[in-house]
Amino acid sequence: MQLPLLGLLGTVLAGDPGQVPDLNVQLFRPDGGSERTLWADDTQVAASGTPYLGLAFTFARNPFVYEYDDGRRVDVLSDLLEADALMGVSLGPARVGMDLPVYLLAAGEGVSGPAGLGDISLDGRATLIQRTSAPLGLGVGGRVVFPTSTISGPLANPVTAWEASLIADREFGDVRIAANLGTRGVPQVQLENIVLDDQFFFRLGAGWAAMDGAGVSLDLAGGVPWTTPVSTAGSTPVEGLLGGWLRLGDALLLRAGVGTGFTRGIGTPRMRDVIMLSWEPTILRDFDEDGLADRDDACRTEPEDRDGFEDEDGCPDPCVRVLLRVEDPDGQLVGAANLHLDGTALATQGTGLFQTDVHPGQYVVNVRAEGYLPLDAPLVVPDQPDTQATYRLVPATGLVRLVVAAPGGQPVDGAWTVDEHEAPATTSGRAEIRLEPGAHALCVTVPGFHPVERQVTVAAGEVVEVPVTVQRAVVSEARIEIADSVYFELGKSVIKPESYGLLDEVAQILHDHPEILRLRIEGHTDSRGSAQSNLKLSDRRARAVRTYLVSKGVQVSRLEAIGHGESRPLDPRETGEAWARNRRVDFFIVERKPAP
Repeated sequence: MQLPLLGLLGTVLAGDPGQVPDLNVQLFRPDGGSERTLWADDTQVAASGTPYLGLAFTFARNPFVYEYDDGRRVDVLSDLLEADALMGVSLGPARVGMDLPVYLLAAGEGVSGPAGLGDISLDGRATLIQRTSAPLGLGVGGRVVFPTSTISGPLANPVTAWEASLIADREFGDVRIAANLGTRGVPQVQLENIVLDDQFFFRLGAGWAAMDGAGVSLDLAGGVPWTTPVSTAGSTPVEGLLGGWLRLGDALLLRAGVGTGFTRGIGTPRMRDVIMLSWEPTILRDFDEDGLADRDDACRTEPEDRDGFEDEDGCPDPCVRVLLRVEDPDGQLVGAANLHLDGTALATQGTGLFQTDVHPGQYVVNVRAEGYLPLDAPLVVPDQPDTQATYRLVPATGLVRLVVAAPGGQPVDGAWTVDEHEAPATTSGRAEIRLEPGAHALCVTVPGFHPVERQVTVAAGEVVEVPVTVQRAVVSEARIEIADSVYFELGKSVIKPESYGLLDEVAQILHDHPEILRLRIEGHTDSRGSAQSNLKLSDRRARAVRTYLVSKGVQVSRLEAIGHGESRPLDPRETGEAWARNRRVDFFIVERKPAP
């Protein structure tokens, strides 16, 4: 710095450096609180309780020099080598620290000694607004400088000095910009035409994290006295500093920089070198405040949604709209169904339709509905816009399907009861009904056939098919009972074709039961006509039936035929209904092989 001040120069040339006014021209003060800048403060504060220790060395060439217009020169402070012991700790959103400066070398005609203690200072900084939650991070900073220097002249304040600043910063990817604006209170010093007094100051810095744990920085700092015009020579120091940093471990950080003054202000050196080694644990920055450090966060500007799905990558996860249908076996929606997805109940309007947004992956669906069996099923949600899934419930009842047929397999229709309660009639020989689990009694009645009784056991969700063959003829202990009549032509012994099926069943019974050794066929008539003619007619009809059975392969020796005419009526009344009952053919078992 070249300073045309004749009064000050005269004092120096007189050989009395002690007369140089006390003022501290050392503008740069190291601070390890900002990782990406060497000079400008940012709003970043480490976690509460995190300590900081550092040792900085600063060399300044020609920070305070005067030159006459004729070329003569006075080095008021020509060289300065300073060591700073730094320490601090974070307390919540704030950081407090102390700077203990030691002048290892102070050369110049205006200093009182080559080495000594400098002005000790206390500093603090507090974050007001995190830059991760607003367009700009905002904070405040302050420093108090105590007059502890053992070297008088331009390296000592005669009274306590201070400064207060407003801090703002913002990140643009890997680049952080920081700005400090404030005021500084210093002792008033009169140097001819310059009054050095309280001043406005600024610091601007930018740091680029070129790689993890390393980067480069650029700082610009300066000040302007509140009462002295900016145009006054020596009153406006402005200095630039190019630097960088390198992490040597999780807690050890190396910083270095080189700079120069841009104006002729007091304290701006021709060259400044800075090297600093500090112990400060890595500040795990979390720009999006999602709990994941930026170095582990794949999406540093978008917070993780913390929903249990891939929460370790730091990225908000995509959601897929899922529509789930709950149906009965016929494809109808079950409005009373309740559905849980991985244990979380999904809302419904009683329609059996459920809609939710979930992340791609595998889930477990639990469906419950009254009257249906519980359903637990997997759900795979792909990474695509929409997904639908249908869950078909099984009724808690069992399904009984009845199939009714005649002996030849021809379907026949009739009625049936379940546990003495009427069930739906058959259609084309088929019907079905849902029943509670357990044993049930079925009774099938088809006109012209013997009733059939069955027992069936039903399990929940089971489908039971019950085939039933109804027969006109069945064998009992004493006879072959027929459910219909054998029809003959009027007044004749000619069998009508509609009775062939009935007699075929009788013949089949005889084939299936060889233990029936002899069967008596009895013919009966109603009471109309003479008794003699009715007796003969009944006998001819009985023999006609025997002949038919023989034609179906039944041995004639197993059959005997006899007619009783009208002598053995079932209904003695003289009505059409009674006559129909009395006209009949009966089959009695005469001889049966003894059971073994």
